[in-house]
Amino acid sequence: MAIYCHTVKQHIANGFFYDGLAMKSREILAKNLRLLMQNSAKYKNRPSLAAAAGLSARTIGYMRQKTGGNPTLKNIEAVAEIFDLEVWELLIDHAQAKKRLLSKIFDVSAPDPVETDVIGQSHRGKYQ
Repeated sequence: MAIYCHTVKQHIANGFFYDGLAMKSREILAKNLRLLMQNSAKYKNRPSLAAAAGLSARTIGYMRQKTGGNPTLKNIEAVAEIFDLEVWELLIDHAQAKKRLLSKIFDVSAPDPVETDVIGQSHRGKYQ
């Protein structure tokens, strides 16, 4: 039993069971972070964002890569706070969320949203 548990733990740690979900989350985080940094006047590069968030530039670099590292909730919280966002806002695909939300509200298919209306602008509490 102990050998089996160890094997299962290793597969989970390696992303075997959660690979699809974990990879998608990392891709979304990376995309959102890149967009935020591109549209930010103060935090266009890793060192400036890292210093403000109290993280290393390497950690920010890993968060910007869809396959790099495994960011902790604490690190994601630090970055979200810098951009005045909630953690969940960094971890969702805003374009897809908007499309799903509209389709549920109006029970119709929503048009494909434009990616540029998602992040980089103040969108807290409003999905227009």
